[in-house]
Amino acid sequence: MAKWFDTNYHYLVPEIGPGTRLRLAGGKPLAKYAEARSIGIETRPVLLGPLSFLLLAKPLDEPVLAADRTGSELAALQRACRRLGLPADRPQLLVATYFGEIGAALPVLAASLVDAIGLDFVAGPGNLQALARAGGIGEKTHPARGLGRAAGRL
Repeated sequence: MAKWFDTNYHYLVPEIGPGTRLRLAGGKPLAKYAEARSIGIETRPVLLGPLSFLLLAKPLDEPVLAADRTGSELAALQRACRRLGLPADRPQLLVATYFGEIGAALPVLAASLVDAIGLDFVAGPGNLQALARAGGIGEKTHPARGLGRAAGRL
């Protein structure tokens, strides 16, 4: 178990190796979403993104986008967002960062196919300047104003 960033929460650290095949193990998340929707409850499932999963797995244990990222890690983020964003029948994608400042990952996300970007303005006060440097996030929704609605854009 490891501490979840700067909280009192803990998580089981995934143990992966070169032979690990990454895939959805079972259909439980999708089945629970479909079950809720069938009885009229609209939910917004939250899954840990692929970059966070890989970087938080052993032996890497540092925060993901709220830490300095290497060029190869940002390229991996770009590839992951492209792959997740391409299917026409995909759900809307929100990438949320927290526990600090996003840094060089913001331009990558702003240019990606994700629908919304969540930024931490409490633990990451520099995110406001990063947002200004990036020229905003284009047509992406700011989740505080409502993902999937005709909400304000930043």
